[in-house]
Amino acid sequence: MILGYGMLGDLYTAIDMFEAMREDGVEHDSVSYIAVLSACSHGGLVDKGKKYFNDMLARNIEPSQMHYACMVDLLGRSGLMDEATNLITGLPFTPDSNVWAALLGASRLHGNVDLGSWAAEHFLKLQPHHPGYYTPLKYVH
Repeated sequence: MILGYGMLGDLYTAIDMFEAMREDGVEHDSVSYIAVLSACSHGGLVDKGKKYFNDMLARNIEPSQMHYACMVDLLGRSGLMDEATNLITGLPFTPDSNVWAALLGASRLHGNVDLGSWAAEHFLKLQPHHPGYYTPLKYVH
């Protein structure tokens, strides 16, 4: 439900639901953090997204590729391209296609051709036959 509200733009309901879980004694898990990070990303709530990511780390929940993809999307949508790039280059594992797709989308949004080309190169190595990303590539160049 948190993810759905976030994707529909009802950010504060999504966040309220996330917060209510803890108040009701329900511990947040990896999936609930993906949902709230996605909601923050869709709403441009950078500080809140960073807070939730750090809370997750403090609770010893190991971030997955999807958590990092949400963070790259959050930073990238907000124009924080250097932060998004630094996050990717500092990952403890090789970024997957979701991470690169998030950076590619942000590069397209902000017209960053060099960064978009870098993201596209990595994405296409991982997903060479994925048709959905050839259109964003067209608009980056």
